[in-house]
Parts: sequence; C-alpha cells; structure tokens
Amino acid sequence: MLDAFALTAIGVFPENIEPLHYYASVTFFTLFPISMFILGAAFLRTLKMKLGLFTILAALVAAIVWTVSFGEGVAIPETLSGLSASTWLIVLGFKMLKDGASHH
Repeated sequence: MLDAFALTAIGVFPENIEPLHYYASVTFFTLFPISMFILGAAFLRTLKMKLGLFTILAALVAAIVWTVSFGEGVAIPETLSGLSASTWLIVLGFKMLKDGASHH
C-alpha cells in the first residue's frame, strides 16, 4: 500500500516539482522490490511455487537494474524496473482470470 502511495505521489509531483518528485520516485523504486520479495515469500509459503519464484525473479530484476551503470540519468533503470513490474502484473492477471474461470 505504501508503494502504491509512492507511485501516486510520482504523478502528483512531476519532475519539475523537486525535491518531492525525487523523494516519491526513490521511495517507489525502493519499496517495489521489497514488496515483491514479501509477496514472493508469501506465495512460496502457500505452496504456489511457480508464482512465488516468478515474483522473486521480478523483484530481483527490479532491484538489480539499479546497480548497473547505464550512463547519466535514470530513464533506463526506471524503464527496466517498470517493465519487471508490468510483466509480473500481466502474468498475475492472467493467472487470476484462469483461476476464476476454473471455478465456474
């Protein structure tokens, strides 16, 4: 929930509103992998092994891209981290649709 609030704050405080945009962005890109690791552990604990491992992989990608130098700026790590999140959300959405369809 805190990560969703930080993502919202990124939109509320665009890049020209410094330092608030910076703080919101750092908070989001820090909390996202942390929350994914927690979700991944929860999936593993409930024996949803594939989803748990995929979630942890998405978290690792989202975190590791910040340790690699792509030159000046943050556009590339933001894009790669966001792509990790988007891919995870799409996979989770399809899984939820599939699971929901099998219960009818």
